[in-house]
This record gives sequence, structure tokens and C-alpha cells, in this order.
Amino acid sequence: MKVGMSNLQKAAATAVTATCMVFSFGVTTIQAAALPRFCAVHNAKSALRIATSVDRNAPEGGVHLVVDRAEVSPSSVVYARLVNLGTEVVTYGREFRIEELSADGWRLDPASPSGPWVRVRGLIRPDSAGKCFSFEVPPDEAAGQHRFVTHVEVGPHGRRSARRASFSVDGTP
Repeated sequence: MKVGMSNLQKAAATAVTATCMVFSFGVTTIQAAALPRFCAVHNAKSALRIATSVDRNAPEGGVHLVVDRAEVSPSSVVYARLVNLGTEVVTYGREFRIEELSADGWRLDPASPSGPWVRVRGLIRPDSAGKCFSFEVPPDEAAGQHRFVTHVEVGPHGRRSARRASFSVDGTP
């Protein structure tokens, strides 16, 4: 017995080929937004040129975590991604956290995503960039210094280490 696609399946299949599309399902409207140019480039050096906040220290393996903007407002989205300027292949997961700087040092931001995370490992070849992480800054996010934190495994033996990229929340929505 042949089963046809439902309207929802057809809409989802159409969305795969669209850059930006609006879907209406009853009373709920879902909009698929286009990613910024920062997330579209695949070359590591191009990603670094577009990034506005880069940790200039040379981390182990030449793998940097960079953000698209150094300063963001509440209710905006900030993107981060890994770039591999090293000579070894890097693997990473989709999990990350957001930390905020307090008087006592860095601590987990209450708005930090907590998963569930897709259990798949990304692979970044030398001179390439990984997929973007995104964080929607809550409307009531405290002004101050924040950062993305994620982990990578560098090389064939998987030396695991953290990568961090800072951004500032300016406090005005």
C-alpha cells in the first residue's frame, strides 16, 4: 500500500530548499530565518575576518571559538563558531553553555541552554570552520560580560580542551 506525504511533510520538504520562508499551521506561524553571513562561510580565515570578537591567544591545536558580534542587546541573537587554523582534524559536539562574569568570577548564566543536545560529532578539517552555535539573549538579560564555552577534541588521540569566546550584553533591548 502506497502512503502519500501529509501536508506537514510537504511543507517540511519545501523548507529544506528555501532560504527564508513563513509557514502557517492553523493559528501558529513559524518563520525560518536566514543565517547571517558569519555562519555561511566555510573557510577559517574568512570566518575570522567576519568575526568581531576573537581570542587572539593561540590555543592548543590552533582552534579558536569566535563570535559574530562583540556587543549585543537583549532580545537579539549572538552566534559563535569554531575555526580551525591548526594542522589537525578537530571534532566537537553541539553542546555549549553561556557564562556570565560576576564579582566572584565566571559562573553559569541562568539563561544558558541546557539541552537536550543532538548526539552527533562535528568534524572540522584544517583551515575550515564548524557550524554556528546560537544564543537568543533573553529580554531581561543582565548587562555585562558573557561568553560561549564549548569543548573540542584535537588530533587523532582526541585531546579534549575548552574554547571560549566573549561578548558583552549592553542592557538596552
